[in-house]
Amino acid sequence: MPIPNKKLLLGVRLFYREYTVFNLILTLVGISFIMTLGEISFIYIFWIKSLGYFVFGALYLMGKRKHLYFFHNLGISAFSLFGASIVLDILISLSIFIITYQIIYH
Repeated sequence: MPIPNKKLLLGVRLFYREYTVFNLILTLVGISFIMTLGEISFIYIFWIKSLGYFVFGALYLMGKRKHLYFFHNLGISAFSLFGASIVLDILISLSIFIITYQIIYH
């Protein structure tokens, strides 16, 4: 797999910034689930985040499809853009959830 270039990193950063508020809301919901349900909440968080990714992707493709031309001109495919953003979000969210769980239950 080739090393990501500056254009891909720039594109992911700009794209990820567009749904940071949406992601923050889902992360806060996940934190509240951890606080109330404990370990079992990770199952619910997985499904909430998965559904959130699907809904955001569908809404973005329906409402802001023209914005993808900017990323296409940078040479970044929509699949790479969505994939890299989801991986970044998973890493950040999982870190937050694990830290929250460790603070509350240990």
